[in-house]
Amino acid sequence: MGKKGLSDIVSTVLLILIVLALIAIFWFVYRSLTQRSGEELSDTSSCLKTILDATECNYQVWDRGTLNVTVMSLSTRRNAYESPLTGVQFLIEDAQGLVRSVTDADVSESLSPNATLPNITETAEFGFVFDDLFIPQAVRVAAIVGSDERVCSPLGKTLSCKRIVGNACADFDLNGEVDTRDVIAYLSLYTQKDALADLSCNTRVTTEDFLLMLEAYESRRNCQPSVCQL
Repeated sequence: MGKKGLSDIVSTVLLILIVLALIAIFWFVYRSLTQRSGEELSDTSSCLKTILDATECNYQVWDRGTLNVTVMSLSTRRNAYESPLTGVQFLIEDAQGLVRSVTDADVSESLSPNATLPNITETAEFGFVFDDLFIPQAVRVAAIVGSDERVCSPLGKTLSCKRIVGNACADFDLNGEVDTRDVIAYLSLYTQKDALADLSCNTRVTTEDFLLMLEAYESRRNCQPSVCQL
């Protein structure tokens, strides 16, 4: 076989290899695009199905000069549709119209040590502590869905926030005065879910009870607490 014939064979083989490589590249790109489109459509469908309504937005501020915090109790209810809910995002609007967001991953372990995502048709509560003073006005809830944790647009209703007001007593260390030791004493009862920590008298110890304790502390309500005192 002459050199020209051998050269033609080599050229043909190279051309075939180039065509096969181009087909492989095209298939890889096509598959990636279609797979991504399918995932996006799936996530969009999950977002449209997953509606979370804000059911509670209570807060209390603690202004102690060098220690300024805002404590919030936020609850949300999940609708009846089955969907891959992987997280919850709260969009909190303050008095100036600024919006800050927190997720279930930002929850305070002290306030909500057993916080979990809501099951279908159920409500879940989350407690948050912010290291500044602000006045929350309203909250919306957005679902986080899918393995890539896509944040959906909030589809549920907007709920107004309210500052907790009560008439609970604050002298939890029973020393005749109100100081930070009372907060520490109450926190111990709160983490143990002691009946004495149920300041809202709803037979459950929740973040709302902790807010009532802060309100009593801020009001310097110097009286000794009792079980179900409200």
